[in-house]
Amino acid sequence: MKLFVVIVANCAIVGSVGSAYAADTGVSGGSAPHFAVNDRIPGPDGGWDYATIDERTHRLFLGRDAGVLSLDLKTKQITPVFVPGAGVHGAFPVGDSGLVLSTNGDKGTVTVFEGATGKVVGELPVGKGPDGAAYEPKTGLVAVMTHRGSAVLVDVRQRKVAGTVAVGGELEFPAAAGDGRVFVNVANKHEIAVIDVPAKKLTTHFTLEGCVEPSGLAGSDGVLLDAARRLVFVPAGHDGTLTIIGLRAGKPTVVQTLPTHKGARLGALDTATGRVYLPSAQLGPPVPPDPWPSVKAGTFEFLVVGSQ
Repeated sequence: MKLFVVIVANCAIVGSVGSAYAADTGVSGGSAPHFAVNDRIPGPDGGWDYATIDERTHRLFLGRDAGVLSLDLKTKQITPVFVPGAGVHGAFPVGDSGLVLSTNGDKGTVTVFEGATGKVVGELPVGKGPDGAAYEPKTGLVAVMTHRGSAVLVDVRQRKVAGTVAVGGELEFPAAAGDGRVFVNVANKHEIAVIDVPAKKLTTHFTLEGCVEPSGLAGSDGVLLDAARRLVFVPAGHDGTLTIIGLRAGKPTVVQTLPTHKGARLGALDTATGRVYLPSAQLGPPVPPDPWPSVKAGTFEFLVVGSQ
């Protein structure tokens, strides 16, 4: 059975939707490993958004106001501004091209750069409020979601916009199914929209009954799917926990709730090692006009979670 997993702020839905997710999430026998915070990597002060890992270069990329932060997973060396930007939400590897696309929420653009060097090779306008993005392997396009309800399809190799799909609502983080479809949460409408990228059209949407502001799809925005190990990781910034869910023959079961740190709401999975990296910091009151909590100086770090 193929499953698509949706985890949101106050509910979890696991449903069969054909081949909606490319990975088989059935689990054979054996017990799930026990996880712990095995390491802490201090970093420069500042807020953050999405974390992603480029498996080709063994780098973690983190979206920050001034640009893209880079963490070398082998050496633990941090480059605070690997690629400059403006209100960067995240940086997203583009298949096997060696390129990465980052979204500049404050400029309404995306930046294309080399993942190994940080060299910028292009910048494109995509409209106001670009947020999350996903590489769609069937077409080779990157679907960039905006807060104005549009999915902008970017041909990264050609450095051009290949189309726009009107979805409506406040779009955040998409997940590609691998068969041409991209799923995206519409936060202000409490629903999931489905985009047919080859056809460049919206195919359907479904409401998440009883859910408010859905913000996590398997493999994105605070929900991490380890398909090889048949595990789902759900960071909760409010409670300061990491919920670990095992998927056994299609049935999700919570196997561990690991204390982490309040504010650790997002993360990235290294599929090679199975480790989870959680950006974290001690939070203070908002500093107007910014409505978000402030970050206390000297407290930012990556929590590294691994099996024992």
